[in-house]
Amino acid sequence: MKIGVMLVFCFILMTFVLLKTINEKSIAYKSKMYFIISICFALIMLVTDGFSILFKDGTIKTTVPVNYFVQITYFISASICCYFDFLLIDSLGGIELVKEKKLKLILSIPLYFYGIIVFTSIWTGWLFTINPETNEYVRGPVNFFQFIFCYGYIFAALIISLVKYLKGSLDPNRDTYFTNLLFCIIPTFGGIFQFAISVAFNVELPLISAGLALSTVIIFVEMIQNQVSIDSLTGLFSRKAFYKYLYNINKSGVTHLYVYMIDLDKFKNINDSYGHLEGDHALVLFAQALRNHTSKGRGLAARIGGDEFAIVVELANNSPLDYLNAFKEELANIVDDAKIDYKIEASIGFAELNEKDTIKELIQRADDEMYKEKLQK
Repeated sequence: MKIGVMLVFCFILMTFVLLKTINEKSIAYKSKMYFIISICFALIMLVTDGFSILFKDGTIKTTVPVNYFVQITYFISASICCYFDFLLIDSLGGIELVKEKKLKLILSIPLYFYGIIVFTSIWTGWLFTINPETNEYVRGPVNFFQFIFCYGYIFAALIISLVKYLKGSLDPNRDTYFTNLLFCIIPTFGGIFQFAISVAFNVELPLISAGLALSTVIIFVEMIQNQVSIDSLTGLFSRKAFYKYLYNINKSGVTHLYVYMIDLDKFKNINDSYGHLEGDHALVLFAQALRNHTSKGRGLAARIGGDEFAIVVELANNSPLDYLNAFKEELANIVDDAKIDYKIEASIGFAELNEKDTIKELIQRADDEMYKEKLQK
């Protein structure tokens, strides 16, 4: 009875988070989709896990085919849930490693291999079997594969989050990476303990479900908070995150630190001539150029507001003019590939952080240089 109450509570909690996520407009679209898919399969996993436990303790009587169906559904939903958890964790924060569709497809190949093992277990008994006489679930010789194929994705997400956390001492998203670690650790330990208790005492406790419910709530709260640091339209860092990063890096004593203040030229003309949707498209294209450029070296790009952007970067082995020209080349390539009917150009000013500079003074000097260039056009 207590197990049933726990399962019902977890189901209600995760369903509530799912509905809130669907209705939440502030979450980035890609992360939102990954999270929704993950929760849906987690709910299927939770329900089938609950039925499996109730079948085993005799609370619910069932047939062998139904038991097979429940077990197969559980294994398949668990693997898909973990795969989308991996994509979700990678998408949160300022650094996304798995961007290309081809790479995502390659990383999903283990799911198909695992699915074959699950389905053929009906005849081979490799992963599990159902005793035809007692209708009891029995683990197969390669039952540990579920930890390799399911928790392999979670372990990979954990490693990615750990690396991002350790390397991102100045990253505004460092708190997000720590939360991602918790998201990976909680259900993983739940699964380990559930398996260990089942083997040692032949008792099934829904610890995976409890871990999933808790981690789902944690990541939902983090996703909401994360939007404060991310501009919803462009995916760049927000004004708040930009200032936070500048403050942290200034305290660290970094040298050769430059700030670039950027303002799009004749952006109002794009809105007036082509409409605000195309204006948004122009901003997204410009942000893509900024993201591509800053991802090639140490740097952070942010949307300060409207058509104003900024870059902060350490240039110990490069001149600020070379860095600026390289960005202009990147922007030209993006615009050419987009095949749009208008130009996207910007006035850009930069300044180096001096020993006696305050953050305000540094930004003001870069801003002044930017306006000098704009007046010359």
